[in-house]
Amino acid sequence: MELIQGEGGVYVANKSFVKAVEERVREVGALLIVDEVQTGFGRTGKVWAIQHYGVEPDIMTAGKALGGGFPVRAVFTTDEVVSKLVQGDHGSTYGGNPLACAAIKAATYVLRKFNVPSKALIKGNEFISSLKDLAKGLRVIRDVRGLGLMIGAELRVRPSKVLKCMQDKGILALKAGVTVVRFLPPYMISSDDIRWCLDVFRECVEGVSKGINY
Repeated sequence: MELIQGEGGVYVANKSFVKAVEERVREVGALLIVDEVQTGFGRTGKVWAIQHYGVEPDIMTAGKALGGGFPVRAVFTTDEVVSKLVQGDHGSTYGGNPLACAAIKAATYVLRKFNVPSKALIKGNEFISSLKDLAKGLRVIRDVRGLGLMIGAELRVRPSKVLKCMQDKGILALKAGVTVVRFLPPYMISSDDIRWCLDVFRECVEGVSKGINY
């Protein structure tokens, strides 16, 4: 499961749902596998998004941010799961790459030394709050949701023209689901960056929404 659906539309799972999933998994003897490729390593305001939920997965996957941009991935699991593996069950032609390991070590050092997750939470709350204020005056924005610096603005129209307009003005954003503009800002985003980004977003949304009959 994803705790926040990335490609699906930036839907944040609520705590009662995640707890119910964990209980059901334990009940039937399955494994709880959590995908933290997008949510992990500080983006949601915790090192791992699962820490918001008080649940322990059996297997967790990570990548992308783990190496500070260098192509890496990791699979974390429990001693119990590992005890079931025998030689040949798991392998990788790229695993243990020394440059990848050095990138992970450096990224982990910076994450801890500069308390990156807490800064992502502060800036994420600022971004989401400002985006919600902006949405109050723009009916074309249906919803704003997210956690930390993983944020989505759901529109009442398909976002392709909005995204192209933003790109032309220097802001890179992505589509998630069918009608969601997804913001995944860099962790070092400043308040000035947030204001600039949302000014551009507002300008593009207003331009695209002209002529729409609600």
